Amino acid sequence: MKKNIYTNIIVFLIFVLLVPSFAMARLVAISDEAMDSINGQSGIQIAFKDTHIKMSSDTIYYGDDDGINGKGPAYLSLCDFSMDAEIHAKSPIKLDIGTVEDPFNRGTRIQAVMMKISDLTMDIHNLRIGAIRVGSQIGQGKSFGSFGIQHMHTEITGNIMVWAH
Repeated sequence: MKKNIYTNIIVFLIFVLLVPSFAMARLVAISDEAMDSINGQSGIQIAFKDTHIKMSSDTIYYGDDDGINGKGPAYLSLCDFSMDAEIHAKSPIKLDIGTVEDPFNRGTRIQAVMMKISDLTMDIHNLRIGAIRVGSQIGQGKSFGSFGIQHMHTEITGNIMVWAH
């Protein structure tokens, strides 16, 4: 059961890290008269409505320059990665920036980004890693096998905080 939780967290974090690459914005100058009619807002809301995710990658890897026993680089490669999933949310994810109590150091105040998630569901139809390899080059080395998830339903609710240390 714990492996499913960790897998869900990893898949969710991969998705969250990739979301900003899908968005683009530009600044547009507006007049002083137009500024007079604007009300200030705090925070950001992100809505997911019937969001379909179809990802694939030849290789996702982690590398270490000094490798095993300092004898050159070593890489853990997840080869032939693919995922087909959907995300649904009944309410938007809310992002706020502010000063809050450090959850691990009572009495200490920190500047943090707070993310509130309510009623978010993620359905992974198929997640596949064709080969898990360890070698001195990316995507190379003997395979330790493959990994996959089919028909997994996840419900996510809670608060996430991000801050510098």
